[in-house]
Amino acid sequence: MDLNGICISIYSALRNNSLVSLVYFFTQFKMAYYSSGGNDSSRFLSTLIVIGIIGLVSLCSNLKENSQKSLIKRARNATTEYSQEEMYEAYLKKYPNGKYANEATSFIVNYYGDQPLQKSSSLYSSTISNLSHLESVRDNFPGTVLERRMDSLINAKVNIEYQKALNSETIEGWRLYKTLVSEEYWRDADQRMEDINSRLWGTEDQAWKTAQKQNTLIAFNRYLELYPKGAHAKVADKKVIDLSVTNIFAGDHGSLPGMDRTSYSSSGNNTITVSNDTQYTLTLLYSGPDSKRLVLSPRTSGKVRLPNGTYRVAASVAAANVRSYAGTETLSGGGYDVSYYISTSRF
Repeated sequence: MDLNGICISIYSALRNNSLVSLVYFFTQFKMAYYSSGGNDSSRFLSTLIVIGIIGLVSLCSNLKENSQKSLIKRARNATTEYSQEEMYEAYLKKYPNGKYANEATSFIVNYYGDQPLQKSSSLYSSTISNLSHLESVRDNFPGTVLERRMDSLINAKVNIEYQKALNSETIEGWRLYKTLVSEEYWRDADQRMEDINSRLWGTEDQAWKTAQKQNTLIAFNRYLELYPKGAHAKVADKKVIDLSVTNIFAGDHGSLPGMDRTSYSSSGNNTITVSNDTQYTLTLLYSGPDSKRLVLSPRTSGKVRLPNGTYRVAASVAAANVRSYAGTETLSGGGYDVSYYISTSRF
């Protein structure tokens, strides 16, 4: 094999990362040098330098290729130490135009595309918190394909949330929309809220129709806020009490102790005397044939009068670390007495 053939073979071996072939062809190179009697040493030296440079470039190229393969393999097989999207993001940070950039970009966009936007609150359990997270991912890769595709994804998600708010036709829907997206995407949300407010709550008659239609605690409170002395204020207040009691019964609550009957009457009316022996302001809600609210300051007493019937009773105090209590009472005429206190148990 002549010198040129040996050089080509050594270059091929370097490119193919073949150690066996590399040793063989360097042996051939040495034999060719000695067979020439060393008369053309300058030519051989120049050739050796060229081969060395080619080998160094090839080695660097192979190292880079192996590094890319290693990182993309970790991304494909990611388990609990790092999530797949984080590993693919790490690959793109290091190799924004790498061999596997399209694969990494597609995975990231598809992954975030499948995640719904969620309100930034502990009440929402999604691992993808909100739009700002997607914007952060986009902004970490300026000038790349990922930046452009993430920007398109963000706009698509904003459009979805905008349509949801539009379809809801409620102020709450637009408020949620504003919590989900950045201010730059609010568009005409404020104007639409004003329009809804005017259309649904602009007059007392329309406000009452809206409250009845929505039939929620928020809606009836809204009516009372706008028209505290309105024609339907008493009915609205009863609805607020009834719905509040329903919510307490549906949630985590303790059992309310029963009342002691102190007298009897055939009048069909009942007088309940309540003592608040707690250090907090106590609110009692009675939901039944009539619905009433009794609010007592700490260490005080008060009375509430109710007609005969079965009542759901709920008690709560102005303290975040104390849960609500609820129970049922049947009143059949006369007087009742009850004291409420809070005890602390240690286990």
